[in-house]
Amino acid sequence: MPLKAELSKNNFLYLQFFIAETLGITLLELKNRMSMEELLSWNAYFELKNEREEKAYEDAKRGAQNRRLR
Repeated sequence: MPLKAELSKNNFLYLQFFIAETLGITLLELKNRMSMEELLSWNAYFELKNEREEKAYEDAKRGAQNRRLR
């Protein structure tokens, strides 16, 4: 299976690449330096951060729509 297809189907591998990129380290460094517990904690953090950013965006969009209706 081509690497891109594998990465698109393997969410855990994608998460590892995402965190390694965010931290500016290689995937091998990430695997050697970070425990599974910390990796999963980072995943929870990024999910929560994304949810909060989406909510803030939707709130801002609704606020702009309300201002236009007045």
